Amino acid sequence: MLLLSSVVVGVTVGSLLGGSLAGLADLRVRHWPLLFGALVAQVAVFSPPLSSSGFMLSYGLLIYQATLIATLLVMALNLSLRGMKVLLLGSALNALVIVANGGQMPVDRALLAQAVTDLPAAEDRGFYLNTAPMTASTRLSFLGDVLLVPEPLPLRNVFSAGDALIAIGAAVLVVFTMKRPAIPATGAESPGHRGGRLKGAARPAGTRTTDCPYPPFA
Repeated sequence: MLLLSSVVVGVTVGSLLGGSLAGLADLRVRHWPLLFGALVAQVAVFSPPLSSSGFMLSYGLLIYQATLIATLLVMALNLSLRGMKVLLLGSALNALVIVANGGQMPVDRALLAQAVTDLPAAEDRGFYLNTAPMTASTRLSFLGDVLLVPEPLPLRNVFSAGDALIAIGAAVLVVFTMKRPAIPATGAESPGHRGGRLKGAARPAGTRTTDCPYPPFA
């Protein structure tokens, strides 16, 4: 939800700055099929009924880590895009704490209880999850979901420092993509080309040199 909110903010700011949604259609992400495949795999890993299968309980961690690596790789190959460096940093921090804690993002359940009224018991784990309750043995806990969306903002939830950087990077990417200058149409008249003749081009012998746009009167 934090990422979706950042995209909405980016579109709003981009529009206020004179940008156009048409610019988003021109966004070119290198190796995007790899990114798309990684995101689809993540959805499959954590969605029932596949998430509760024996296969996923055994190999979900490996698949999830592979999707994280693929996502980071695509971002690293697109650093020329505005905001992508921040996106990569946030994603790398999330991947670091996830891998350090066995493939799950540690969550501060005390904070989560303030945002989610119907919080399931920590023991209810008959399926593969990408989060785990934070404990005394949690590694790099400061990079986990230890931040809370403040009131009265909607869609309250916990998030990590990496999530915050990802949201900032996504908003920047949207704003600058919307502000991208339009590409001139093919065949547009160049500054040195007027009336079908290049500026400074040689004139046929015997022609009169005049800048008058119409034939002079006799």
